[in-house]
Amino acid sequence: MIMTAIVNIIYSILQFITSPFPSIPGMSQGIMDTANAVVSAITSSVAVMAFILSAPLIAFIFITYLAVLNFHWIHALFIWVIKKIPALGLK
Repeated sequence: MIMTAIVNIIYSILQFITSPFPSIPGMSQGIMDTANAVVSAITSSVAVMAFILSAPLIAFIFITYLAVLNFHWIHALFIWVIKKIPALGLK
């Protein structure tokens, strides 16, 4: 009940803010058909990818991608840490 009231208040505020703007005219049926075809192709592709790839695999791929992308910075940080260890004698 509280959530409904909050959503109704937000809706009323947005409706008040957007009421001075003119209404958007309807789109032609050809554009709507094309948009529906594109959206359905994207959703079917995502469903196939979700079927093939599991969440842990996607996370591993993403982390590996970030590591390869930032290899220079990771390498520089690693070398900096190694040089800070006095027992190794690296300069």
